[in-house]
Amino acid sequence: AAATRLEEEVKARASWEASCVERELAAQEQLDVASAAAAASAAACDAGERVARAAVVRMLESSLWRGGRAWRRWLLEAWRRQARDEREVRQRSVFKQRRETREAALEVAVQALLGATQDAWWLHTVVGAWKVLVCAQALERVCAGATVGTLQCDLGRCVTARLGDR
Repeated sequence: AAATRLEEEVKARASWEASCVERELAAQEQLDVASAAAAASAAACDAGERVARAAVVRMLESSLWRGGRAWRRWLLEAWRRQARDEREVRQRSVFKQRRETREAALEVAVQALLGATQDAWWLHTVVGAWKVLVCAQALERVCAGATVGTLQCDLGRCVTARLGDR
């Protein structure tokens, strides 16, 4: 296991050194092309400004293409990281929006339950009062409709009096 790990470290180091060498070669090529472009530009000044500009542009384009191959990987990696970071920011904002929506829905549900509880309490109170009134009226009717003796209703209580007691 240690030998395998050591082998992997050696390969990684060699790969890193090779990429450093590639970068150095690309930078050297760019420097050579730029110096050649400067020399071509100076030489072309006598031939005319238009021809000189065209020569410089061609030299710079070739320099960019040669150097671009070495730097393309680094540029693509930077672009990938930027895209990933932007995606994470978008995802965070979507998650935040969903959480806020969920909290708002929960708030509405809690308010509805509280309102329903208050309505139920009110209904319970009204029905209870109505029940007391109905019972009192029923008791009064019972007292009024008694045929044996006379009934006296006193605050919801019926007192039976015999006819001979008066």
